[in-house]
Amino acid sequence: STSTLLKIICKERFPKKYRHPALDASLTKSRTKGEARSLIRCQRANVPCTNVLAIAHLSCLSSSSSDDNGSGMTNNGNPRGKSESNSSINNNSTTYVTSTTSSCLFLEYVEGCT
Repeated sequence: STSTLLKIICKERFPKKYRHPALDASLTKSRTKGEARSLIRCQRANVPCTNVLAIAHLSCLSSSSSDDNGSGMTNNGNPRGKSESNSSINNNSTTYVTSTTSSCLFLEYVEGCT
C-alpha cells in the first residue's frame, strides 16, 4: 500500500485584546463555526473549495501577580499563579487570572483553491 501526504492549512483566529474575554470567546467560536458551515455549503453546491477537516477551540489560562519579582516566584515564596487564597490578603498582593481562547480551522490544501 502507498501512503500519500495530505497538505493541511491551519487557520487560527487569535484572541482580540480589546474585547471582553467572554465576548471574544463567543464571537471567535461562532465565527469559526460559521466559516466552516459556509465552506460545507459551498461544497454541497459544487463550488470548488477546500475540505474542512476539523475545528479546534483552544483555551489558555494565564496568571500574573502584582508582587511578581521576575523570578517565577512571588515575593511571598509561592510559585507564580499558585498562591494560596489567603496569601493575597495577608501580603497585599493580587493574582490576576486571564483566559484567552483561540479557534483553529483545519482545511485541506487544494492547489488553486487556497
